[in-house]
Amino acid sequence: MFIVNLALPRIGEAFPTASPQAVSWVLNAYTVAAAALGRLHEQTPADEIMLVTMGFSHAH
Repeated sequence: MFIVNLALPRIGEAFPTASPQAVSWVLNAYTVAAAALGRLHEQTPADEIMLVTMGFSHAH
């Protein structure tokens, strides 16, 4: 979460019409995604998780 906190000012600059409350949703979304991936990791073998996260990172 630390990296997202560092990036929030830049994200706010990139979207000048967005309010600080709207920009804070980026941190919320990141937190939810990290929690979901953590839960998925508990239930799925490591090899499959690696493939999913690699596919996700290459899709963007």
